[in-house]
Amino acid sequence: MTFVENLAEREFVEYLADTLGLEAQDRPQKSEWSRVGNTIGVLTLRMNLMSVAEVDRVLEIQDSQGGYFGEIAVKNGFLTSENVNRLLEIQQLHDQLYLAEQWVAKGKLDVPSLINRFSAFLGRRDGTGD
Repeated sequence: MTFVENLAEREFVEYLADTLGLEAQDRPQKSEWSRVGNTIGVLTLRMNLMSVAEVDRVLEIQDSQGGYFGEIAVKNGFLTSENVNRLLEIQQLHDQLYLAEQWVAKGKLDVPSLINRFSAFLGRRDGTGD
């Protein structure tokens, strides 16, 4: 993960913890399974942006030469830079919600409240909220 993604996740978790009045020990932690289904490759398949054969080709190149999935996909004409940027935003959204879902699972937050708080958080970040 990039610094920006870590920062955004940390900001969201801190915002939720503050608005819910939760202590540090109540804050969610990422598990080793947190990225399952949330890789750029999987997202391209879920969003019907690439075929399985194209994803496999990018993974082959990545395995042999290294690099980021999105950069390889753009270089090989499977995605545009705009596609990759949107997928990274979606990935970040999933990561933020994953952490908040832990609070829902523990009964510290319900789904409607999570949605309302996430909307308020985004509004504060982009200047449209309180």
